[in-house]
Amino acid sequence: KQKLAALKDAFPDQIIEVRGRGLHLGLQLHQPPAGLLAACRQEGLLTVPAGGDNVLRIMPPLTVSQDEIEFAVKALEKALQTCAAAGANNGK
Repeated sequence: KQKLAALKDAFPDQIIEVRGRGLHLGLQLHQPPAGLLAACRQEGLLTVPAGGDNVLRIMPPLTVSQDEIEFAVKALEKALQTCAAAGANNGK
């Protein structure tokens, strides 16, 4: 959750807040999650929309390893960068 909070700080134009407890986590976004969901998939990270129009849910298994957490955070960071660049290219 701390690593997701760091991503929130790095991408305040995209992430409103990190929600959840334990491994049941979600990112409340400023926009619908479809673009970020697709960018995550391109990076090899499967996520799902949840909890309304602007939440991206992250659902790791209970047996998730530290290496898998690192991979997921890096993939999510790359996906956020991709979405930020796409927004900049669209005049946002």
